[in-house]
Amino acid sequence: MTGSTIPENAIKPLQGMIVIDLTRMLPGAVLARMLLDLGARVIKIEQPYTGDIFRHAPPVIEGISCGFRAFFRGAESVCLDLGKIQDAKLLRELIRRVDVVIESFRPGTLARWNLGPDRLMSVNPRLIICSLTGYGQNEPWGSLPGHDLNFVAMSGLLSLTNPDRIPRTQFSDISGSLLGCSAILAALLRRERTGQGCAIEQPLAFATLPFLAWNMAELAAGTGGVTSEVLDGSIPAYHIYTCGDGQQIALAVLESKFWRLFLAMTGLERLAPYAWSSDDDGQQAIAQITARLLEEPREHWLGLAMKYKLPLSPVNDVHDALAEPVLTETGALIDVQLSTTVEAKLPGPFIPSLGCAPTSPAPHLGEHTERVLREFGLERNI
Repeated sequence: MTGSTIPENAIKPLQGMIVIDLTRMLPGAVLARMLLDLGARVIKIEQPYTGDIFRHAPPVIEGISCGFRAFFRGAESVCLDLGKIQDAKLLRELIRRVDVVIESFRPGTLARWNLGPDRLMSVNPRLIICSLTGYGQNEPWGSLPGHDLNFVAMSGLLSLTNPDRIPRTQFSDISGSLLGCSAILAALLRRERTGQGCAIEQPLAFATLPFLAWNMAELAAGTGGVTSEVLDGSIPAYHIYTCGDGQQIALAVLESKFWRLFLAMTGLERLAPYAWSSDDDGQQAIAQITARLLEEPREHWLGLAMKYKLPLSPVNDVHDALAEPVLTETGALIDVQLSTTVEAKLPGPFIPSLGCAPTSPAPHLGEHTERVLREFGLERNI
């Protein structure tokens, strides 16, 4: 498959590691995909007959959600009903032989099935268990259900996007999964040094906080600052402009050298003092830049920006981004056969310098149950 920056047969960082995936929906899918890219073997444990609800998120292609297909390429699916004593025991036996367990149940759920962290680590002391929770373990919040919209609204992040419009991407789910992957890698390194596994947790509600640390620090200072007075688009040097063909560009020339180059490119050197002005002078500068950019189509300005090496980019929707050369020609986006009839352009390895996107398709529900149980010497009547 194209797009990987290391050979397909290279030894990947997590090659030989076995991960049991007990997660559901997008947070677990992103985390599993990261581990798959880095070479881990991911065995997804799913409820018989229904499986992960993510399998059924529309649109569905040949019986499997396109989203599930995008994230779980290369994974294996084993069906176990963890509410049954026999299947819970089978899982514990599997976990004797693996390196990592990832799970996203509400706190206390696995313990009810005798599958809590203490029980699993007594079976396998070298085990790393990563729990993607909502609000952490502490009550009264630990038992609260939640989704991405709840987390971004509660934390204040929604107010920085558009509080009147629900974001059409998932901030907490994705950032929480990436933080969870970092925690797993750190725990594996610690295990190499100490020989001991550990249980770690990443509350998704707190995964918005890295986005907000700068804002919160400025709020405490009480004097305004970059995030409130610059990054909101109110200054000429950091603004979205419309070109002559109606297409938009994002200008981010915060450094004085880039601002001067941009003014030279557009013939507006007289605006040099107003790069960071948000007052009337700054608004007049924005109006003059807008009038100048409306004289030519977007491709004209993008070509000049490439020549001048300026931080000026097209404002793309997702459809446009699929044809963006900097994404397609560098392997950031790759062609993936989602099913026998559908090919898609999707993100390649999330860490391209260390990973390769798996080439095998996402598994059908329970596709690997019998093979995996046989491989580990297990039978249903254990």
